[in-house]
Amino acid sequence: MVEELRKKLSEDLKNAMREKDVIAVSTIRTLMGRIDNAGAVPVALGSLPVSGAIAGARSGVGSTEMTRRELTREDITMILREEIEELERAFSLTGATDQSSAVEITRRITILRKYETDL
Repeated sequence: MVEELRKKLSEDLKNAMREKDVIAVSTIRTLMGRIDNAGAVPVALGSLPVSGAIAGARSGVGSTEMTRRELTREDITMILREEIEELERAFSLTGATDQSSAVEITRRITILRKYETDL
């Protein structure tokens, strides 16, 4: 399910870039980044190697890759809801005073809601 969403996001990002849709590109990239960050696993300072020419350095292909946390449907839903709620708060602060910002924020929310229904 999460991999399907990643593929859809990647495909939609390519399409938005082709169409030069700056708002969609930014919104999709932000969502992809939030999903990637949510999968990051914290590294304890004492767990890094201290041998070699440079302390903490690793060598070899893939040696710096960390195992990522598997995200669930609930994790992704929470990320989407948080992003939408953040945009809704921004809309409530600027909607009445800045029409162009209100239009952009509304568009971003619409884009994100499309992925919410895919879950």
